[in-house]
Amino acid sequence: MRFTTVIENRSFKEGLIEQYGLSFFIETKGGNILLDAGSDESAYINFCTLGFSPEAINAIVVSHNHYDHFGGIPYFLDKCDAPLYLSANAERDYYLKSFLHKRTLVSCTDTIRKYRDRITFVEDKTEILPDVYVCRINKRDPAFFCRDKRLKQMVDGKLTFDDFSHEVYLAVVEDGECIIFSSCSHNGIVNIVEDAQAHFDLPVTTFVGGLHMRGQHSNSLNCSRKYVGTVSDTLQTLEVKRVFTCHCTGEKAFRLLKKSDKIDFRYFSTGESFEF
Repeated sequence: MRFTTVIENRSFKEGLIEQYGLSFFIETKGGNILLDAGSDESAYINFCTLGFSPEAINAIVVSHNHYDHFGGIPYFLDKCDAPLYLSANAERDYYLKSFLHKRTLVSCTDTIRKYRDRITFVEDKTEILPDVYVCRINKRDPAFFCRDKRLKQMVDGKLTFDDFSHEVYLAVVEDGECIIFSSCSHNGIVNIVEDAQAHFDLPVTTFVGGLHMRGQHSNSLNCSRKYVGTVSDTLQTLEVKRVFTCHCTGEKAFRLLKKSDKIDFRYFSTGESFEF
């Protein structure tokens, strides 16, 4: 299998757009998946610049309904017939709220309305292609949740802390191991890895995605250094071998994680590919 970062915060390749957001194109034996699409048409432009064709997409998955992952989805849906997979809670309203302001993180209402006949709302583990699954978290340890307290959801007219039940991850089972893609990992990378191990009874050797440890700026944290260390240590215990990370992890968190001598932490930017 091979995955390519279609769009991410940074680009070091000429002719590709960088944007705060994320999109992956994942090519597997069972078919090809677009996971997220940035916030606007930029991901689609990069996708074509990289030489991919929208007709090659067999399934589209949205990890969670924040604008920097969902906003570019219509540009792909208009160009291909692939089905769209979302969490069962994707239609809630989500916000980023600080002391001074509140802004919506949702950009999917019109898209859901327009393409509803192509959407599957995922309740649990769902096989979308041979050996490719979209999963929701079943068992979650709050100790490993995302630490960003600005993230909120609207439930019954009240603004509360986001419980991240609108987030799904993608699992590819290949050669007796499980490879996980989780764009922001709000539920926590440790919870996601443990959930995948329970779902598939296989080792999770590789994890790809953001870890949402970034503060308001890339060189800051929304969590403690101790939390970053605990995550790294626990991943070693879980025998994760490689973590390809980017986007909401942040530069400071990445530098701390990179100190591990047991796990291969790598940063992936726009246009980079890796083949297993």
